[in-house]
Amino acid sequence: MNFTFHKPEHRQHFEEKGYLLVDLLSPGEVADVLQFYNSMQHNHKTGYGFHVSLDNANPDFVRNINNRITAVMQDKMEQLFGNFRLFSGRFLVKEHNRLGLVTPHQDWSFTDESRSVSATVWIPLQDTAIQNGAIGLIEGSHLAYTGIRATPLPVFKVPFNDCSAKIFPYLKIIDMQAGQALLMNNRLIHGSPPNLSPKPRISIGAEMIAQTAPLYHYYLHPTENTVMQYAIDDNFFYHYSNAKLLQIYQNNETPQGFELVGKFPYNPIQQPWEMVGQIIQSAYEHPFRPLMQQIYAYSYHLSDIEPFAPQIQQTNPKTQPKSVWNWVKSKLQP
Repeated sequence: MNFTFHKPEHRQHFEEKGYLLVDLLSPGEVADVLQFYNSMQHNHKTGYGFHVSLDNANPDFVRNINNRITAVMQDKMEQLFGNFRLFSGRFLVKEHNRLGLVTPHQDWSFTDESRSVSATVWIPLQDTAIQNGAIGLIEGSHLAYTGIRATPLPVFKVPFNDCSAKIFPYLKIIDMQAGQALLMNNRLIHGSPPNLSPKPRISIGAEMIAQTAPLYHYYLHPTENTVMQYAIDDNFFYHYSNAKLLQIYQNNETPQGFELVGKFPYNPIQQPWEMVGQIIQSAYEHPFRPLMQQIYAYSYHLSDIEPFAPQIQQTNPKTQPKSVWNWVKSKLQP
Protein backbone atom coordinates (compact mmCIF):
# COMPACT_ATOMS: atom_id res chain seq x y z
CA MET A 1 0.00 0.00 0.00
CA ASN A 2 2.39 2.66 -1.29
CA PHE A 3 2.31 5.42 -3.86
CA THR A 4 3.97 4.35 -7.09
CA PHE A 5 6.67 5.71 -9.38
CA HIS A 6 6.24 5.86 -13.15
CA LYS A 7 10.00 5.50 -13.63
CA PRO A 8 11.78 2.53 -12.01
CA GLU A 9 14.99 4.54 -11.58
CA HIS A 10 13.05 7.11 -9.52
CA ARG A 11 11.70 4.42 -7.25
CA GLN A 12 15.15 2.86 -6.80
CA HIS A 13 16.78 6.20 -5.90
CA PHE A 14 14.01 7.04 -3.43
CA GLU A 15 14.07 3.63 -1.77
CA GLU A 16 17.87 3.47 -1.47
CA LYS A 17 18.73 7.08 -0.59
CA GLY A 18 15.46 8.26 0.89
CA TYR A 19 14.85 11.17 -1.46
CA LEU A 20 14.32 12.10 -5.10
CA LEU A 21 14.94 15.38 -6.95
CA VAL A 22 12.71 16.06 -9.98
CA ASP A 23 11.68 18.97 -12.19
CA LEU A 24 8.06 19.87 -11.43
CA LEU A 25 6.74 23.44 -11.75
CA SER A 26 7.26 25.73 -14.73
CA PRO A 27 8.55 29.32 -14.32
CA GLY A 28 5.00 30.57 -14.92
CA GLU A 29 3.59 28.33 -12.21
CA VAL A 30 6.32 29.43 -9.80
CA ALA A 31 5.46 33.08 -10.53
CA ASP A 32 1.75 32.42 -9.91
CA VAL A 33 2.45 30.81 -6.52
CA LEU A 34 4.73 33.69 -5.54
CA GLN A 35 1.99 36.15 -6.47
CA PHE A 36 -0.45 34.19 -4.32
CA TYR A 37 2.01 34.26 -1.40
CA ASN A 38 2.47 38.02 -1.68
CA SER A 39 -1.30 38.54 -1.69
CA MET A 40 -1.69 36.98 1.75
CA GLN A 41 -1.35 38.59 5.18
CA HIS A 42 1.24 36.45 6.97
CA ASN A 43 0.70 37.55 10.58
CA HIS A 44 2.31 34.40 12.01
CA LYS A 45 5.91 35.43 11.27
CA THR A 46 8.48 34.69 13.94
CA GLY A 47 11.44 36.63 15.28
CA TYR A 48 14.01 34.04 14.21
CA GLY A 49 13.51 34.15 10.45
CA PHE A 50 11.66 30.89 9.80
CA HIS A 51 7.88 30.67 9.58
CA VAL A 52 5.33 28.17 8.27
CA SER A 53 1.78 29.00 7.20
CA LEU A 54 0.45 26.11 9.31
CA ASP A 55 1.22 28.23 12.37
CA ASN A 56 -1.37 30.83 11.44
CA ALA A 57 -4.17 31.04 14.03
CA ASN A 58 -6.91 31.22 11.38
CA PRO A 59 -7.98 27.74 10.17
CA ASP A 60 -9.52 29.24 7.01
CA PHE A 61 -6.18 30.85 6.16
CA VAL A 62 -4.40 27.50 6.56
CA ARG A 63 -7.09 25.65 4.56
CA ASN A 64 -7.00 28.18 1.71
CA ILE A 65 -3.24 27.83 1.35
CA ASN A 66 -3.46 24.03 1.52
CA ASN A 67 -6.09 23.91 -1.24
CA ARG A 68 -4.13 26.22 -3.54
CA ILE A 69 -0.77 24.51 -3.09
CA THR A 70 -1.99 20.93 -3.40
CA ALA A 71 -3.96 21.90 -6.51
CA VAL A 72 -0.83 23.38 -8.11
CA MET A 73 1.14 20.23 -7.34
CA GLN A 74 -1.49 17.60 -8.20
CA ASP A 75 -1.42 17.53 -12.00
CA LYS A 76 2.36 17.73 -12.21
CA MET A 77 2.81 15.02 -9.58
CA GLU A 78 0.48 12.72 -11.50
CA GLN A 79 2.98 12.76 -14.38
CA LEU A 80 5.58 11.15 -12.11
CA PHE A 81 3.65 9.23 -9.44
CA GLY A 82 0.50 7.15 -9.01
CA ASN A 83 -1.82 6.05 -6.21
CA PHE A 84 -1.07 9.08 -4.02
CA ARG A 85 -2.80 11.90 -2.28
CA LEU A 86 -1.46 15.21 -1.00
CA PHE A 87 -2.33 16.99 2.24
CA SER A 88 -1.01 19.69 4.58
CA GLY A 89 -0.01 22.08 1.79
CA ARG A 90 1.89 25.06 3.18
CA PHE A 91 4.40 27.85 2.70
CA LEU A 92 7.77 27.51 4.43
CA VAL A 93 9.72 30.75 4.47
CA LYS A 94 13.17 31.75 5.64
CA GLU A 95 13.77 35.47 5.93
CA HIS A 96 17.30 36.84 6.15
CA ASN A 97 18.19 35.96 9.74
CA ARG A 98 21.19 34.19 11.23
CA LEU A 99 18.90 32.45 13.75
CA GLY A 100 16.91 30.58 11.09
CA LEU A 101 18.94 27.36 11.15
CA VAL A 102 16.85 24.17 11.28
CA THR A 103 18.74 21.40 13.06
CA PRO A 104 18.83 17.84 11.67
CA HIS A 105 15.56 16.07 12.36
CA GLN A 106 12.97 13.65 10.98
CA ASP A 107 9.45 14.71 10.03
CA TRP A 108 6.32 13.56 11.85
CA SER A 109 4.91 10.09 11.34
CA PHE A 110 1.70 10.43 9.30
CA THR A 111 0.63 6.83 8.83
CA ASP A 112 1.47 3.27 9.89
CA GLU A 113 4.94 3.11 8.36
CA SER A 114 5.13 -0.66 8.78
CA ARG A 115 2.54 -0.81 6.01
CA SER A 116 2.92 2.38 3.99
CA VAL A 117 5.54 5.00 3.14
CA SER A 118 4.90 8.72 3.55
CA ALA A 119 6.94 11.60 2.15
CA THR A 120 7.35 15.35 2.13
CA VAL A 121 7.32 17.24 -1.17
CA TRP A 122 9.38 20.45 -0.90
CA ILE A 123 9.55 23.01 -3.73
CA PRO A 124 11.58 26.26 -3.56
CA LEU A 125 10.21 29.23 -5.48
CA GLN A 126 13.70 30.57 -6.16
CA ASP A 127 17.03 28.86 -6.69
CA THR A 128 18.42 27.57 -3.39
CA ALA A 129 21.97 26.92 -2.25
CA ILE A 130 23.85 26.87 1.04
CA GLN A 131 23.74 30.69 1.28
CA ASN A 132 19.94 30.99 1.38
CA GLY A 133 18.74 27.97 3.31
CA ALA A 134 18.84 24.98 0.95
CA ILE A 135 17.85 21.57 2.29
CA GLY A 136 20.66 19.34 3.57
CA LEU A 137 20.20 15.64 4.28
CA ILE A 138 21.80 12.37 5.34
CA GLU A 139 21.43 9.88 2.51
CA GLY A 140 20.07 6.49 3.56
CA SER A 141 19.20 7.60 7.10
CA HIS A 142 15.54 6.63 6.55
CA LEU A 143 16.68 3.01 6.83
CA ALA A 144 18.56 3.56 10.09
CA TYR A 145 15.99 5.38 12.23
CA THR A 146 12.57 3.83 11.72
CA GLY A 147 10.76 4.63 14.96
CA ILE A 148 7.61 6.70 15.40
CA ARG A 149 8.06 10.49 15.45
CA ALA A 150 5.48 12.17 17.63
CA THR A 151 4.66 15.75 18.59
CA PRO A 152 5.26 18.17 20.09
CA LEU A 153 8.82 19.06 19.23
CA PRO A 154 11.26 19.58 20.87
CA VAL A 155 9.69 17.66 23.77
CA PHE A 156 9.52 14.38 21.86
CA LYS A 157 13.03 13.09 21.18
CA VAL A 158 14.32 10.64 18.61
CA PRO A 159 17.45 8.62 19.54
CA PHE A 160 19.88 11.00 17.78
CA ASN A 161 18.27 14.16 19.14
CA ASP A 162 21.13 15.14 21.48
CA CYS A 163 23.61 14.76 18.60
CA SER A 164 21.80 17.06 16.14
CA ALA A 165 24.45 19.77 16.43
CA LYS A 166 27.19 17.28 15.61
CA ILE A 167 25.24 15.89 12.63
CA PHE A 168 24.74 19.33 11.05
CA PRO A 169 28.22 19.68 9.44
CA TYR A 170 27.72 16.30 7.72
CA LEU A 171 24.50 17.24 5.92
CA LYS A 172 24.64 16.97 2.14
CA ILE A 173 23.31 20.23 0.70
CA ILE A 174 20.94 19.79 -2.25
CA ASP A 175 21.21 22.78 -4.59
CA MET A 176 17.89 23.30 -6.38
CA GLN A 177 16.39 25.43 -9.10
CA ALA A 178 13.08 27.22 -8.62
CA GLY A 179 10.22 24.81 -9.34
CA GLN A 180 12.17 21.62 -8.73
CA ALA A 181 10.71 19.23 -6.15
CA LEU A 182 12.52 17.31 -3.45
CA LEU A 183 10.60 14.21 -2.37
CA MET A 184 11.86 13.02 1.04
CA ASN A 185 10.87 9.95 3.01
CA ASN A 186 9.51 11.30 6.31
CA ARG A 187 12.10 9.17 8.13
CA LEU A 188 15.01 10.88 6.36
CA ILE A 189 17.28 13.04 8.55
CA HIS A 190 17.41 16.56 7.10
CA GLY A 191 17.87 20.18 8.12
CA SER A 192 18.86 23.51 6.62
CA PRO A 193 21.21 26.44 7.25
CA PRO A 194 19.83 29.93 7.89
CA ASN A 195 19.10 32.26 5.01
CA LEU A 196 22.07 34.63 4.90
CA SER A 197 21.13 36.13 1.54
CA PRO A 198 19.34 39.50 1.20
CA LYS A 199 16.07 38.03 -0.13
CA PRO A 200 13.58 35.67 1.56
CA ARG A 201 13.66 31.99 0.65
CA ILE A 202 10.05 31.12 -0.09
CA SER A 203 9.07 27.50 -0.62
CA ILE A 204 5.97 25.35 -0.65
CA GLY A 205 5.51 21.89 0.75
CA ALA A 206 2.96 19.12 1.23
CA GLU A 207 2.80 15.59 2.58
CA MET A 208 2.19 12.56 0.36
CA ILE A 209 0.83 9.11 1.22
CA ALA A 210 -0.84 6.28 -0.67
CA GLN A 211 -4.40 7.01 -1.75
CA THR A 212 -5.93 4.47 0.66
CA ALA A 213 -3.40 4.71 3.51
CA PRO A 214 -4.93 5.72 6.87
CA LEU A 215 -3.86 9.08 8.28
CA TYR A 216 -2.66 9.15 11.89
CA HIS A 217 -1.20 11.64 14.31
CA TYR A 218 1.16 10.58 17.10
CA TYR A 219 1.19 12.77 20.20
CA LEU A 220 3.25 12.45 23.38
CA HIS A 221 0.90 12.40 26.35
CA PRO A 222 1.79 15.28 28.70
CA THR A 223 1.48 13.32 31.94
CA GLU A 224 2.17 9.73 30.84
CA ASN A 225 5.25 8.19 29.24
CA THR A 226 3.06 7.19 26.30
CA VAL A 227 2.61 8.11 22.64
CA MET A 228 -1.04 8.43 21.66
CA GLN A 229 -2.13 7.40 18.15
CA TYR A 230 -5.12 9.31 16.76
CA ALA A 231 -7.04 8.59 13.56
CA ILE A 232 -7.30 11.98 11.83
CA ASP A 233 -8.35 13.61 8.58
CA ASP A 234 -7.07 16.65 6.70
CA ASN A 235 -8.94 18.99 9.05
CA PHE A 236 -6.43 18.16 11.77
CA PHE A 237 -3.76 20.28 10.06
CA TYR A 238 -6.01 23.33 9.82
CA HIS A 239 -6.20 23.45 13.61
CA TYR A 240 -2.99 21.85 14.90
CA SER A 241 0.58 22.81 14.05
CA ASN A 242 3.62 21.89 16.13
CA ALA A 243 3.46 25.29 17.81
CA LYS A 244 -0.19 24.76 18.76
CA LEU A 245 0.47 21.19 19.89
CA LEU A 246 3.32 22.39 22.09
CA GLN A 247 0.97 24.91 23.68
CA ILE A 248 -1.67 22.33 24.56
CA TYR A 249 1.06 19.96 25.81
CA GLN A 250 2.29 22.66 28.18
CA ASN A 251 -1.31 22.97 29.41
CA ASN A 252 -1.42 19.19 30.07
CA GLU A 253 -4.02 18.75 27.34
CA THR A 254 -4.44 16.45 24.34
CA PRO A 255 -5.87 16.99 20.82
CA GLN A 256 -9.67 16.91 20.84
CA GLY A 257 -12.21 15.61 18.34
CA PHE A 258 -10.21 12.67 16.98
CA GLU A 259 -10.45 8.97 17.76
CA LEU A 260 -7.73 7.43 19.91
CA VAL A 261 -6.79 4.15 18.20
CA GLY A 262 -3.55 3.14 19.88
CA LYS A 263 -0.92 3.73 22.56
CA PHE A 264 2.82 3.09 22.47
CA PRO A 265 5.48 3.28 25.19
CA TYR A 266 7.87 6.22 24.90
CA ASN A 267 11.56 5.50 25.44
CA PRO A 268 13.60 8.71 25.11
CA ILE A 269 17.04 7.07 25.56
CA GLN A 270 19.66 9.00 23.61
CA GLN A 271 22.46 7.43 21.59
CA PRO A 272 26.03 8.73 22.09
CA TRP A 273 27.83 10.44 19.22
CA GLU A 274 30.11 7.45 18.75
CA MET A 275 27.06 5.42 17.75
CA VAL A 276 25.21 8.15 15.82
CA GLY A 277 28.35 9.07 13.87
CA GLN A 278 28.75 5.49 12.70
CA ILE A 279 25.09 5.16 11.79
CA ILE A 280 24.95 8.25 9.57
CA GLN A 281 28.00 7.00 7.66
CA SER A 282 26.75 3.42 7.39
CA ALA A 283 24.90 3.68 4.07
CA TYR A 284 26.73 6.52 2.29
CA GLU A 285 29.82 8.57 3.07
CA HIS A 286 29.09 12.04 4.41
CA PRO A 287 32.28 14.12 4.76
CA PHE A 288 32.63 16.77 7.45
CA ARG A 289 32.05 20.21 5.92
CA PRO A 290 33.92 23.02 7.73
CA LEU A 291 31.68 25.67 6.14
CA MET A 292 28.60 24.02 7.64
CA GLN A 293 30.30 24.03 11.03
CA GLN A 294 31.08 27.72 10.59
CA ILE A 295 27.45 28.41 9.67
CA TYR A 296 26.24 26.56 12.76
CA ALA A 297 28.59 28.54 15.02
CA TYR A 298 27.47 31.82 13.45
CA SER A 299 23.76 30.97 13.76
CA TYR A 300 24.09 30.04 17.45
CA HIS A 301 26.25 33.10 18.26
CA LEU A 302 29.26 30.93 18.99
CA SER A 303 31.11 33.04 16.43
CA ASP A 304 30.53 36.46 14.86
CA ILE A 305 32.43 35.61 11.69
CA GLU A 306 29.93 35.82 8.84
CA PRO A 307 30.39 32.71 6.68
CA PHE A 308 29.79 34.47 3.36
CA ALA A 309 31.17 37.94 4.12
CA PRO A 310 33.91 39.14 1.74
CA GLN A 311 37.30 38.45 3.26
CA ILE A 312 39.54 41.54 3.30
CA GLN A 313 43.09 40.43 2.77
CA GLN A 314 45.59 42.22 4.98
CA THR A 315 48.82 43.16 3.21
CA ASN A 316 52.13 44.44 4.45
CA PRO A 317 53.02 47.74 2.72
CA LYS A 318 56.66 46.69 2.61
CA THR A 319 55.88 43.49 0.76
CA GLN A 320 52.97 44.81 -1.32
CA PRO A 321 53.73 44.52 -5.04
CA LYS A 322 54.31 47.85 -6.75
CA SER A 323 51.79 48.98 -9.33
CA VAL A 324 52.87 49.89 -12.85
CA TRP A 325 52.40 53.57 -12.03
CA ASN A 326 54.67 53.30 -8.97
CA TRP A 327 57.30 51.71 -11.19
CA VAL A 328 57.00 54.56 -13.70
CA LYS A 329 57.28 57.20 -10.95
CA SER A 330 60.40 55.52 -9.60
CA LYS A 331 62.02 55.86 -13.00
CA LEU A 332 61.14 59.56 -13.20
CA GLN A 333 62.82 60.41 -9.89
CA PRO A 334 66.26 62.06 -10.24
